[in-house]
Amino acid sequence: MNRTFAAAVAVLFALSASAGAGGIPVPDASFEDHVLPEAGYEDIAATSYTGAWSCILGESWVDYGYWRADGYPEDLYAHTGNNKAYGYEDHIYQILDETFVENETYTLSVWVGQPWEGYASGWELSFTGEDHTVDLIKKTGEAGLAWEQISLDYTATAADAGKKIGIKMWSNEEVAFDDVTLVPEPATMLLLGLGGLALLRRKKR
Repeated sequence: MNRTFAAAVAVLFALSASAGAGGIPVPDASFEDHVLPEAGYEDIAATSYTGAWSCILGESWVDYGYWRADGYPEDLYAHTGNNKAYGYEDHIYQILDETFVENETYTLSVWVGQPWEGYASGWELSFTGEDHTVDLIKKTGEAGLAWEQISLDYTATAADAGKKIGIKMWSNEEVAFDDVTLVPEPATMLLLGLGGLALLRRKKR
């Protein structure tokens, strides 16, 4: 292996590690873009809402300690920052500018939690395409009484290639979300890069 090829391989490994750590940017990933006063909340469907998320039924909202101020001290503090989101039996979603790459595996993660014991605690996490009403894959579960990170993997098909990535969450009204991340599989990127380097090296010879 010559020095140029070795250096290129090293760069690919570095880029792969960087992609795995940073992932694909999710606008307003922690629901902080809409600034709220303590004990405040805002419906995501409201015209006054300034965050990046949308909802389907108009029932979901972001919150900064509303329940604590209303006399429920067991309410969850946000996982990070001030705000968190409640699905409130509604779907919260975004269609990102990033597009699917065929055979690339994507991991969508979000923190979920429920403040109060004895209430419905269901959640759903989905990948969609540009049509947020159609789930490409969906995972369901039950939230615990503390923050827990949940994840969903999806490998893009040829039909997905070039289409914008959609991410979507649903929850019962007492279940909260925070800190959404989307990470492409670094190994896939690395293999594609190494394949390209091999072709260039062969052509050079």
